[in-house]
Amino acid sequence: MPTQPDMILQFAYFLEQEWIKKYKLKDVEIRVQNYVSLNGREPAQMINPNVDLTKIERNLAKADWILPLNEPLRRTQLASN
Repeated sequence: MPTQPDMILQFAYFLEQEWIKKYKLKDVEIRVQNYVSLNGREPAQMINPNVDLTKIERNLAKADWILPLNEPLRRTQLASN
């Protein structure tokens, strides 16, 4: 799940409902700090930690809550694959 933003969002919805039921809370915020490494790059955050995932609508539109990959793939990594 750490590399699947859609699953993280789905789990945030689930977790929100569990906390509402268990602790009788009215407004739950779920924020994520996760780091992923893609094709040998240095680990980087994939999801914006400032975004409350319970407020995100699940759809096929552009997901601004998913951070862009900024580190380019190094040539040495290309040659070794």
